[in-house]
Amino acid sequence: GVVTAVDQTVSVGNRMLTNGFATNICALQGDSGGAIVTGTLALGISSASNVGQYPHCLVAQAVTFVMGEGPELFATPINTILGENPGLRVRTS
Repeated sequence: GVVTAVDQTVSVGNRMLTNGFATNICALQGDSGGAIVTGTLALGISSASNVGQYPHCLVAQAVTFVMGEGPELFATPINTILGENPGLRVRTS
């Protein structure tokens, strides 16, 4: 996937995800909390999706295509997570 936007604010249930980033990754129910990495660089943790209600990514892609959109995954940057959790470390190897 590709990072498509930064500094995003998204409503997730009864809370707001702020200063996140968006990607064009299809993420379904159960994918929240998954790592987003590129090579050995940790980018963030998946937090919300605009297609989580669909059973498969093929369905999600078809539906969003008809709507003139595409699947989006919103994530919390790793630096935000590390800053809010002193002592937490990331290992990507």
